[in-house]
Amino acid sequence: MADQAIPLRLRLITYLTPGVPIEYFELLKEYLEEKLQCYVYLLSESRWSGPPADRVDPFATGDADIGFVCFPTFHRMFLDPNSTVILLGIAAGNADPRIQDQPMYFSDVITHKDNCTKFKEFKDLRGSRWAYNDDYSLSGCLITLRELRKIGENANFFGNIVRSGAHLKSIKMVLDKMVDGAAIDSNTLSYQMKCDPELRKKLHIVTSWGPLPVYPAVVSSKLPEELRNSLVSHFLKMHEDPKWQARLNEFLVTKFVPVTLEDLQGEGDKIREEVGEMTMTKEVNY
Repeated sequence: MADQAIPLRLRLITYLTPGVPIEYFELLKEYLEEKLQCYVYLLSESRWSGPPADRVDPFATGDADIGFVCFPTFHRMFLDPNSTVILLGIAAGNADPRIQDQPMYFSDVITHKDNCTKFKEFKDLRGSRWAYNDDYSLSGCLITLRELRKIGENANFFGNIVRSGAHLKSIKMVLDKMVDGAAIDSNTLSYQMKCDPELRKKLHIVTSWGPLPVYPAVVSSKLPEELRNSLVSHFLKMHEDPKWQARLNEFLVTKFVPVTLEDLQGEGDKIREEVGEMTMTKEVNY
């Protein structure tokens, strides 16, 4: 602890579990502890994909120093002049062959394998039972609304809509045939299929939307610039150590790569603009 710029403790928070397994963030915690020679504590919030607008921001209160949130939440916080959250400047590069090593992912529309002939295209899901994870989720909600708008539809396109609360719950609802379809974070789906290969026999991917900007790492602006730069440097070098690279690969992450606001905002902002005021709430026509 000789370096005075290094705090005694660093608080890491994730809003991406359980879709992104908690073990992944425990790995990052261990890595930072080793490299920064300080204590790193991990917090996990599974109810939201980022700090809700109507709740106290843990970054503003000093309860969180570095975090992982979904893009829509980051976008809202970035536009808030009172927010103390800034982009750290790194994101995970994924092993998906469609975007090898890039900080991107897709939204995979899934149905049960038994329905693969019934639902050959997204438009075939008209009148179906649909599950989505979170109103602020880019891959589970906003991209679906954007695709509906493209074909001149809104949430009334579906016969019934259920907010599951998490991608894993949406997957289970499709497997149990409680719903007909859902849009799932491709990283979450790929990891689940890696852990349980039987899922490939039970699920059918109707289509994929994207690529989308991957969930960014954010940091409190209250942290010293020297420490923020150190965090970036260590993340970008993580894959260079065979020990840590192997552990990253377990979660289908190849390495961390630099990202800028422009990288994140392009497609993300475009989707938000196209969605406008649309929601997953079915509209009543009088």
